[in-house]
Amino acid sequence: MAASLSRHQSSSSVNAYSLKIGGSVVLKSMFDLIKIVAKGILQNTDSTTSIRGQQLGANWYEVHVFVLMDWDEELIRPYSRLKTIGDALGTSIAWPRNMCRKSTSLIS
Repeated sequence: MAASLSRHQSSSSVNAYSLKIGGSVVLKSMFDLIKIVAKGILQNTDSTTSIRGQQLGANWYEVHVFVLMDWDEELIRPYSRLKTIGDALGTSIAWPRNMCRKSTSLIS
């Protein structure tokens, strides 16, 4: 199975949460882990990837945000003009691995 994974994936990080690159994910709030703040597409799990000049790092995923549930949730890693999850709509952001879960759909 590991041979079929792209260089942007590691079998341990992706299999740990049954997530796949290109798959739908939900992003949990950093203040309330039960609350879903957004939905998106898992773009990358490679810790050496840079997003807006910041290395992704261990235990972080790159997620492209498509659906907002809470516009005002603060980004854990703000980027210049992106301060909230609402600001990040349509862009890729870093989100902690333990706060990403598989989603069955991008539609709320």
